[in-house]
Amino acid sequence: MRRVLYIIILYVFCTTTYAQYVFKGTSLSEALIQLDKSSKHYDISFVYDELEDFTVTKTIKKSASIPDAVREVCGFYPVRVTTKGRDILVECIQKDRTKLSGRIVDADHQPVAYANIVLYDDTLVIGGGVSNEAGDFVIPCGMTQAKVRISCVGFKTIERQMPIADVGTIRMQMDNNILKNVNVSGSMPIVRNEANRLQYIVANDEYAQGLTAFELLNRVPMVSMVNGQATILGKGTAHYMINGRVMEMDDGLIQQRLWSMHAEDVERIEVISMPTGKYLTDLGGGYINIVMNRDQSLGWRSDISMQAGISDKWSGRTDASVNYASEQFDMAFDVNGNWLTKTEDKETCYSLNEQKDRYVISHKETKDKDLGTSLIIRYLPKNNLEIGAFGSYQHLWPKSDIFSEITWDSALNKLLYYGDCFDLSSESSLKYSGNHVLNLSTYLDWTLGKPDRKISFSYHFYYKQDDKESNVWCHEKTPSIPPIFKEQNYNNESSYRIRSAKIDFTTPLSSASTFNAGVSYTNIKNEANSNLSQVTVYDTGIKPKAINEFHEESIFAGYLSFQQNISKQLKAIATLRYEHSKTNEPWYETKDDHFYPTLSLNYRSEYGKQIGLAWAMSVTRPNFYDLNPLKVYETYYDQSQGNPFLTPSYENRIEVNYNNNKDLYANLYYTHGKDQIDWITFIHPSSTTASPENIYKSNKTGLYINYRHHFSQRVNAIAEGELFYYDADGNYDNTIGNDGWGKRFSISGDVILNRQHTLILNARYDQWLDDYVGFTKIDAYGYFSFALRYSLLNDRLKLSLTAVDPFHQQIKDKTMRFNYHHGENQKVHTNLHSHYIGLTATYSLGGKKVRQTHHDFNNSETKRAEKQ
Repeated sequence: MRRVLYIIILYVFCTTTYAQYVFKGTSLSEALIQLDKSSKHYDISFVYDELEDFTVTKTIKKSASIPDAVREVCGFYPVRVTTKGRDILVECIQKDRTKLSGRIVDADHQPVAYANIVLYDDTLVIGGGVSNEAGDFVIPCGMTQAKVRISCVGFKTIERQMPIADVGTIRMQMDNNILKNVNVSGSMPIVRNEANRLQYIVANDEYAQGLTAFELLNRVPMVSMVNGQATILGKGTAHYMINGRVMEMDDGLIQQRLWSMHAEDVERIEVISMPTGKYLTDLGGGYINIVMNRDQSLGWRSDISMQAGISDKWSGRTDASVNYASEQFDMAFDVNGNWLTKTEDKETCYSLNEQKDRYVISHKETKDKDLGTSLIIRYLPKNNLEIGAFGSYQHLWPKSDIFSEITWDSALNKLLYYGDCFDLSSESSLKYSGNHVLNLSTYLDWTLGKPDRKISFSYHFYYKQDDKESNVWCHEKTPSIPPIFKEQNYNNESSYRIRSAKIDFTTPLSSASTFNAGVSYTNIKNEANSNLSQVTVYDTGIKPKAINEFHEESIFAGYLSFQQNISKQLKAIATLRYEHSKTNEPWYETKDDHFYPTLSLNYRSEYGKQIGLAWAMSVTRPNFYDLNPLKVYETYYDQSQGNPFLTPSYENRIEVNYNNNKDLYANLYYTHGKDQIDWITFIHPSSTTASPENIYKSNKTGLYINYRHHFSQRVNAIAEGELFYYDADGNYDNTIGNDGWGKRFSISGDVILNRQHTLILNARYDQWLDDYVGFTKIDAYGYFSFALRYSLLNDRLKLSLTAVDPFHQQIKDKTMRFNYHHGENQKVHTNLHSHYIGLTATYSLGGKKVRQTHHDFNNSETKRAEKQ
């Protein structure tokens, strides 16, 4: 009797010591509640209804930490666990209301654990899961029925059509011939729609391995990469976000940040062609949102990336970053540098009444050198409070050397110079003597009870010093008089300051609806002055010109946004934004009040096919370079000058998009713009001046199609094309205009060259047949690009060999006809020297999946300080 008592005591001691949590058919919601009550150091948050259908049969040792215990009870279910300091957030990744559920047993009614369940629509994989220790499985799926394949080692595979519901108990038979190989192939959808955006799922694209986030953009539908700039459906330069937070920093820093991100760190890339809510301002290009994987590992990680390549001359870039994450403190530090050399040859012909007036041949070499650094710090003093700061600094040393040969041939010049023609050669050196960019931000995020109810405060300061120093020489040659040598020097000093503050509030109204609201205030103050000296053999003197404050602007904005799941298949987002702006120029003052509504609807059928409808009104304000009234000389006789009298441009856009949940995406759109800006060249008897004007209105109707096809498990191809009709007319003169059919297409292929899927070859060809922008028509041009990527050392070292335009095909011919009545036009033939071959190497140290730190810098006006 005593021996039995000892055995019972020993058993109780062992079980209480080594098995603290025992779950048998317990709902996942109840299991998480038990873990939450047993912990004094962690708070577990989740939506009860989302997880109630998932059951847990598991025994977890006492030695396991609470985060590990949460991961164990979640098991193979489609559930994401995010640890943020002392908070643990558990959320269902697949939020479909209908679920395929059941229990798998063997012939003796014993549970079959870890059986694989895969759901198919025809041959396309649309979902899947794994049975738990009790044989139970739950798989969310938005369809009414699907083909289901159940497999497990030692058992015969089951394949049958099933309704998406509780199918009860499924019995599996033993397989006596278990040595046979069974290959199951399928592919998860790479592209899908949401209510107001397209999503490219990186993890489902096996050919994306080894790419950087910057290179991934070439694989995203609707996005085109031209000379390092991303555009959405041929609109303006796109804005970037990370995890829904705006990256409003200098273009060079943004590109460096994207170069340092790996495809393995990115969950998906979202294309928001028609933004809503707080992002609905100055959005001619829309947004590209890069959503990072949410593996919240703690520790440190460092990435070092170097690229070297040659075009006409050598170029290079380097980046080094360090990320550190702990329960309460996160830090991300980055240092980067660029040395890029770009060359172009240009032939420009100015004509009047179809007769050549001036002919310019120029060679331009630009050297862009810059060095930048950034630091992000995030601190969590409480479970529901997060504060942080961001700072970045960049110093640039760009320089352009231009050599031009100019010929005049007109009756006016014959009269002025007493000869048949007038020739000259011109040299200029344009360099930025001091170009500094400073970004400073601070923020506070406060969670109010529920994880999805949050209020955010932020303040942002931006400063850019943009100083140009130029020397221009020319040598005039005429038949009648001796040659004349002229020289011109000038210094332009400009500075841009932006201050902004924002408050944003988000709260769920119910399980099917969400409300967002916010207000912001932005103040912009720009200054400029110039000193110009001219020296000729006839006249020597200094002609100073000074301009102080040339632009001051204040913008107050507020928005309301509602997101509603109308039914299981239909979602809607409605937004109303109000803006009041006040502009003070040295010459005038303006005030403007506007409302900008948007509406997005997305319908998903029971078979996963989607169709969306979106409509939006938006505003695009002129960038600071266009507003700056200081003159810049390309040659002695060719100058450009901004226009401080520019006003905002407005746009109405409607889109209908379709996704068949397999391999096809299509977008039909219509855009109407008014008071739009274009640069106009004015031809004078002895010179030309280019200046921007609010000069035209336009209509653009187009169809975009993207199609993907897998030829085999190792070969993939993507084809995309766009056809549109464009019509632009002058605001005040209908004789000024530009219209025609624009066409473009691209095709790319990926080949996996080894069994480990670590060596991938990509080839791509882009072709523009015709393009129309403002009053400019661009003739056909195209080019090839190739990339060979190799990952080794367990993906810590990545090598990429890239070749762009190896056959020297990217040559553009542009015609700008800005007055049909007088017949004035400008034709430009440009060889961009875009051929390039480069090698990139990236090495990662420390933890491979350490939490990375990003935050919203909350100022879309910063983009206006970049030269477009």
